[in-house]
Amino acid sequence: WKAVPPEAFTYNTYHEILPATAANSGNPFIGEWVFTGTDQGSNSGSWGTSIVDLSTLGITNGDSLRLRWELGTDRSAGYEGWFVDDIVVSTCYSNNLLPVEWLNFTATAGANAIVLQWETAQEYDNKGFFVERSTDGQQFYAQAWVAASTTQRYQWEDQRVVPGQWYHYRLRQVDQDETSSYSDIRRLRFYPKEEKDVWIYPNPVQDILQLHTHADEPIRQISLYTSTGMLVKRQPATSPTAISMAVSTADLPAGTYVLWVDLPTRRYQQLVVVL
Repeated sequence: WKAVPPEAFTYNTYHEILPATAANSGNPFIGEWVFTGTDQGSNSGSWGTSIVDLSTLGITNGDSLRLRWELGTDRSAGYEGWFVDDIVVSTCYSNNLLPVEWLNFTATAGANAIVLQWETAQEYDNKGFFVERSTDGQQFYAQAWVAASTTQRYQWEDQRVVPGQWYHYRLRQVDQDETSSYSDIRRLRFYPKEEKDVWIYPNPVQDILQLHTHADEPIRQISLYTSTGMLVKRQPATSPTAISMAVSTADLPAGTYVLWVDLPTRRYQQLVVVL
């Protein structure tokens, strides 16, 4: 055990060094820094608050420690004892020291995913990051947890994305004491990195086939043919600027079909498998 020295207190330190007087005869703390008081036969008193900077004792955030209080008396025949209550151990940051200083945070489209990358300039007691996603920019939901790294460089891929959909991302940084802060929001409309005319998914499909195109090539209509060339479905776009379309395949027998997508200046063809 190590006694807390008076210089470790930042508020309300010890009262005095206990003198060797007749009144203190027999007290084991004579000559040491102590809190002192006399009861004079009373069983009441008042509360005080003291603050100790544990870093002066070599204790850092995340360390385990045990605390104890020692009571010394002068063999008084009156009441003796102290009450100790409301003990709080916490981490304090200076106004100029942030748990994480952001360096950059980007969101880019990959071949089949949105790739998030971020880097920090400095980290203090950083536990890690929750990656949060929203499709409306209002309601965010955690998608993954990324633990803190000594490299301070991070990457995560969101593979559950739909072509043509807008996505909003933010990082919720969490400290060792569970307090948190947020990064800026990154907004991206996902189109796979490779150049394609029309994105059609899922394929194979069971019930609903989704189509997406670029904004400069809206969908005019789609036509679905059997492998023998028989037209089984034709569906016009709902507006002249539509770049998305949902096509029901629930009424079609299982098999392979030829899908034609009419664009303003050309037609796009792809095989579709209905389960």
